[in-house]
Amino acid sequence: MAQTRLKGRYISGTAVRAQEWNDILRDDPVQRSHSARRNREKAQKMNFGTILLLSMAVAIAAVVLISYLGLQAKVTAGINNVSKLESELYTLKQENDEYETRIKGSIDLSEIKRIAITELGMNYAQDGQIITVEAGSDDYVRKFTNIP
Repeated sequence: MAQTRLKGRYISGTAVRAQEWNDILRDDPVQRSHSARRNREKAQKMNFGTILLLSMAVAIAAVVLISYLGLQAKVTAGINNVSKLESELYTLKQENDEYETRIKGSIDLSEIKRIAITELGMNYAQDGQIITVEAGSDDYVRKFTNIP
């Protein structure tokens, strides 16, 4: 394959099409660099509206970020407070269970029975003294007369 060089470009093949030839001749590198420079300068310029818009966007983003960080700090403080309260609740439950165990261990049922019989004059109920009352659909029984 033969290669032809025109104005710094290589074209492969033996013949160059007329349209490609015209495009190559019209495409001047000097003109391209001038328009590229003009586009670069235009892109680098910022007018007042653009600066104001970008400033407002940054300000809104800063406010949202600060609000988010404040809420995150509140959530973290709340979680720490809940954790502290749960720990306190666990400690109180343990103390309560230990106290209940001590109380149950200190009760002497035989001493209670002795005091009830000897000091208070209580006796066991006889067979005829126990009256069974059927409860109705209510949760309690109403007494209308004295039970013998």
